Amino acid sequence: MQKLLALKRHEQPPPGYFNRFSDQVIIRIEAGETGRSLGERLSFDVPWLRRFWSLLDARPLLVGAIGAATCGLVIASVMYAERADTTGCLPLCRWPRS
Repeated sequence: MQKLLALKRHEQPPPGYFNRFSDQVIIRIEAGETGRSLGERLSFDVPWLRRFWSLLDARPLLVGAIGAATCGLVIASVMYAERADTTGCLPLCRWPRS
């Protein structure tokens, strides 16, 4: 590993790399190029899923509300499951105590 790091230490980009790089970045910014969204990267072929993703992509408040509702649903179901175990059990279904 140390040999590889020693080799990397001596690597240099080709001449003019940094000049061309900044020019390329400026050209891309001026052209209005945007990064691909997650849906495009995953290449969804399902139209309703693409519409749903674009709805979420445009409204971060909606995403937060859905996340909060999901967390609330999970917490409520865990609390209900714990309470249902103790109150709904018949004497025959209790585990024998040793």
